[in-house]
Amino acid sequence: MYDQNDYYDNFASVAGQRPEPEPEPERPSGGKKPFRKLLALGLCCAFIGGAMGVGGTFLADALTSGGDEPAAQVESSTLLQGVRASSVIDVVNIDTSKELGAAEVYAANVNSTVGVTTSSVTTNFWGQQTTSAASGSGFILTDDGYVLTNYHVVEGASSITVTAYSGESYEAALIGYDESNDIAVLKIEAEGLTPVIIGDSGNLNVGDPVVAIGNPLGELTFSLTAGAVSALGRTVTMSSGITMELIQTDCAIN
Repeated sequence: MYDQNDYYDNFASVAGQRPEPEPEPERPSGGKKPFRKLLALGLCCAFIGGAMGVGGTFLADALTSGGDEPAAQVESSTLLQGVRASSVIDVVNIDTSKELGAAEVYAANVNSTVGVTTSSVTTNFWGQQTTSAASGSGFILTDDGYVLTNYHVVEGASSITVTAYSGESYEAALIGYDESNDIAVLKIEAEGLTPVIIGDSGNLNVGDPVVAIGNPLGELTFSLTAGAVSALGRTVTMSSGITMELIQTDCAIN
């Protein structure tokens, strides 16, 4: 069997060297290497551009926040604050040490007394609406139209009318009330009214004379009744379950 290596060995021994292998033929210049170079170059440029864009974004955030860390998101809430003119109540002290007779008390306070009438609309079982009326007494607290009355007079009212001693009537608005003390505050649009002089019930004594001016039963307008203080600090429980500390008097209050 013939071995080519033996041939080259024998030839080399004769010629003194082994023949060099023939070089491989060069590939045509129009192959794929230039395309691969261009593709690699494009990928490098894209990577560098993306890195610069991300770096620029972080740099802009850092400059905006003023520090190394990005600024935190700020949450905002809305608070509503009302603005209104302040109300000032001037209190004038008046000497009431002189004891007045019933006629003098009536003359000094009848202009501060008012009648209060109300109407309310209710719906009965059959869906029919009915209107009911109530009436009571009150007195003027301030010269600009604040009036004090009983809460049970205006409870559930759809309209309230205040009538002064002069006969002039005003539509009234319910400003506030205290059901446990059976009092309510009304407001009428009027000026130059005559307010009452507020006393101190803590200075009362059993046996002191008292008078009442008002509209008993809503019909006997601006009547006066007289009596005396019968007892102080009477605890009375109403039908509604409310307990009150009251002044007992034999002065008729209807």
